[in-house]
Amino acid sequence: MSTTLRTRHTIQISLLAVGLCQPLWANVNSPPAPRWNRQPIALASDDKAAPAMTDASASLPLRAIQTAAMQQVEDQLNREKGLLRQELLAADTREITALKAAMAAAMKSGNVNAVLAAHHLLKTAQLQRQDDHTAPPFVGPPPASPPAGAASGPLQSIVAARTQIRQRVAKAWATAWANAQVAYPQLVIKAVQRQIISIKAALKADMAAGNVHAVIRAAKTLKLARAEILRQRQAIRNTKAQPASATGTDREPQSSFVGSGGNATRIAYIVDHEASMLENFQFLKSHVRKSIDGLLPSQSFAVIVFRKNYKILGPNRLVHATLRNKQEFFKRFNSVAPAGAAEYRYSYFARPFAAAFRLHPQIIYFLTKGAFDPKLISYIKSLNKNHAVRIYTYAFTLQDPVSQKNLKRIAKENGGQYKYISRQEAGE
Repeated sequence: MSTTLRTRHTIQISLLAVGLCQPLWANVNSPPAPRWNRQPIALASDDKAAPAMTDASASLPLRAIQTAAMQQVEDQLNREKGLLRQELLAADTREITALKAAMAAAMKSGNVNAVLAAHHLLKTAQLQRQDDHTAPPFVGPPPASPPAGAASGPLQSIVAARTQIRQRVAKAWATAWANAQVAYPQLVIKAVQRQIISIKAALKADMAAGNVHAVIRAAKTLKLARAEILRQRQAIRNTKAQPASATGTDREPQSSFVGSGGNATRIAYIVDHEASMLENFQFLKSHVRKSIDGLLPSQSFAVIVFRKNYKILGPNRLVHATLRNKQEFFKRFNSVAPAGAAEYRYSYFARPFAAAFRLHPQIIYFLTKGAFDPKLISYIKSLNKNHAVRIYTYAFTLQDPVSQKNLKRIAKENGGQYKYISRQEAGE
């Protein structure tokens, strides 16, 4: 074979090799997005489908799965809540009618004590009906008792009937919430299992095509999916292992703020936003968002910001921590910024606490940087006579020993904890 012919054959073989390797080489240099991320997640409420989450890093679209599962659980809880609210409203109406009749009978008989007791209970029942119309069940105060020595037999039976109905509704809500705690991880498991099927199919196809990068990404995502299933199954076991009670108090979910907190379904935040907090205010805002984002739909919250005047960011009541309510709050909270000089007047701190106690929370998270009048300690003690509210206090980059001592005392006297947030921690 001549040299010219041999050279021509070598060039042809080289071109053929380059042509065969070009598709694989192109895949290695610019790998396509994993095909399982292009699949919509078929887990949502009855009337809305959750959008698919695409991720260039080929990680499991866990956030979308959790959001869709949470939305479905919230829809079911809202249906349960609607039925229970109807029962409460019907009971309120029956109670008001009975109290009006009892008050009319007491007036005819000239029984002044019975008239006063019926009037007291009637006002309470009317306020309770207004609360049941607007607020979620079990957010308001417990039913009030009639004045001592003033309740007659019929009034006692009316109060007993109301108590029995509210206890039954509370037990039904506790059962619904306990079922939701199990239903949520079950929905996540089912969605992740569907993702695993898609990942395995993509992994098989990518291995056949020799797409090394896609195979590695798929294997890592498969590992994440299996770990998530194990984590959700452990959550189910933990939930079922919790002791149940008639009122559901043993099942109250956890809440936390900057690393401390406790079990509660009704939470209020009191946040000082005077101008000296400007330096690290983003740290504070991020932890408020993190705390509220971690609340569950059965929990209710309100945030009060104050300087000279206070403001409740949203309705003047606790709202359930649903996805929609959280998003609406975050929009309002984005506009909050430090302003004005530090003011230590007693009234500036007393007013937001009075507003918080009117919301009947179980936990109050109080964060401030400025000093305050020590009279606030005794005022809070008077508001919390029955010790129904636990107060967690936080000194935000403040190193004044007197103020820290007062914050520690407020926390200790009201069943909470004190925490100091240093400049180094807030600057992270």
